[in-house]
Amino acid sequence: MFNKNSWIGDTGASYFITYNNTNMYNVKKINKQIVGILGNMMATKLEKILGWVKQVDSTKTSVEMYPGKYCPRVMENLFSITTNLSNSSKLQSNDTNNIHFA
Repeated sequence: MFNKNSWIGDTGASYFITYNNTNMYNVKKINKQIVGILGNMMATKLEKILGWVKQVDSTKTSVEMYPGKYCPRVMENLFSITTNLSNSSKLQSNDTNNIHFA
């Protein structure tokens, strides 16, 4: 079930984007425009974010999300799948074709 702490996997996102200040560290102030479905918004922080990925079998795997951008106007947290894979994560599937991060 999705809630305010959920992240939506996005293969088109170049950054992890969040509206939530928690679990951020190594924060740098920025003023960068983000272009998205809702138009232009400003990101005010560039940071690393410590988070968790809930796997298909309900286990949790910790993940460091970098680069992350804080944008208070964004309506959902976006998890950059392509950036996560570039940061050496791997996708695997089980015998029932459920995909998970390894």
